[in-house]
Amino acid sequence: MALPKIEVPTFEVEIPGIDKKIKCRPFLVKEDKILILGNESGELKDKVAACQQVVENCTFGEVDIKSLAMYQLQLLFIKIKSKSIGDILNFVLSCGGCDTKINYDMNINDFKVMGSVDKNTETIKLNDETGMVLKYPNAEVQSSSSELSDLDLISKCIDHIYSGEEIVKPEEVSNEELVEWIENLPLTAIENINKFFENVPVIGHTVEFTCKKCEQPSKVIINGYEHFFV
Repeated sequence: MALPKIEVPTFEVEIPGIDKKIKCRPFLVKEDKILILGNESGELKDKVAACQQVVENCTFGEVDIKSLAMYQLQLLFIKIKSKSIGDILNFVLSCGGCDTKINYDMNINDFKVMGSVDKNTETIKLNDETGMVLKYPNAEVQSSSSELSDLDLISKCIDHIYSGEEIVKPEEVSNEELVEWIENLPLTAIENINKFFENVPVIGHTVEFTCKKCEQPSKVIINGYEHFFV
C-alpha cells in the first residue's frame, strides 16, 4: 500500500514591486529543518540564505528569489510564516529608562513596509546624455553589506549604465572596471546614490509602551533583519 499524499492548502500574497499575486503554501517539516540549520551559525547571511530557500520552496519556484529586495523577501517570509505557525511572535523589548526587559506579543500582520515602494529603481543623471539606473540591493547583497566596500555595494546595485542610446549592463564588464568607473564619478552623483540607499524600504513595526517598573513611556521600532528569520 502506498503512503497517503497529504494535501497542503495554498494562498495568495501580494508583494509591493511585484506585478502579480504569488501563490504560496505553508512551511512543511523540511522547511523547518532548513531554518534551524540556517540559524545555527548565528550569521545573518546564513539566515537569509535559508529564508531564500524556504520562500523558493513555498512559492513553487514562481519567484526569482535572487532578485528580491530584502523587504520583499521579509514580507513574503512573514506572510508564509503566519500561515504556517500562527500570527503571534514573541519579542523581548528593553525599557529606555531602566533597561527592564518586557515580553511583547505581536501579530505578524502588524509589520508594515516603511519607506517608498512606488518604484524599485532610481536614475542618477551624470549629464544630459549619461547616467546610471540603480536598483534596491537584493537580500543576498544586503545581508553581506558589512563585508563589502561602499564602491562594491554600489556596483552590485547598478541595473544599467546608459550613454545616449547605448546601454551597458554590469555583467558585460568586469567588477574591477565597474568599480574604477564609479571611482571617477562626480561627488554630486555619490551624494544622490547615498540618498537612494538611505531610502531603501524596510519591514518594521513601532511599539509604544509604558514601563511597569519605572513608568517611563518608551517607543521601540522593530525592524532589525534578525527579527524575521527565526
